[in-house]
Amino acid sequence: MQVKKIAAGALLAGAIGAGLSSAPMASATGLSVDANGDGKSFDIGSGATTEQSGNASNNPSLAVSLFRPSGTSASGNASGNTLVAIDGYTAASGNAQDNTGVTVLGATRFSGNARGNTAYNIGSNYQAGGNASDTTEFAVCGQSVVSAQSTHVTVSDLCS
Repeated sequence: MQVKKIAAGALLAGAIGAGLSSAPMASATGLSVDANGDGKSFDIGSGATTEQSGNASNNPSLAVSLFRPSGTSASGNASGNTLVAIDGYTAASGNAQDNTGVTVLGATRFSGNARGNTAYNIGSNYQAGGNASDTTEFAVCGQSVVSAQSTHVTVSDLCS
């Protein structure tokens, strides 16, 4: 398992490095990392933001902007959420806790009392709200590829 994590990290670092050093990239190319989830980010370039506000705490975040602005946001009483966005947006608000969201070219939102949800989202608009708990979603262009959903989870198409 450790080898896979290192390989994935090296691949992501290489892609980010290539994106940050290429002249033809969008002017919004950037990277923002809040590794400790304390609201203090490390930023390179522009176009990528990680934010925490209100009583939000312990929400580690990564935003990567290659071709368009990207960001993560934790607000309200959100805590223990892991948020990743690549050319997209991932957010946790309200009392959302212990959710994991990975978004590429789309938007993922955890709100209300959402707890323990996991979303891998490519080009979709995913939301887990209300009392959604312990759901897992893998969505591509609005189509659920793997899903264990409650009635408080919606996926809509951004690709058509």
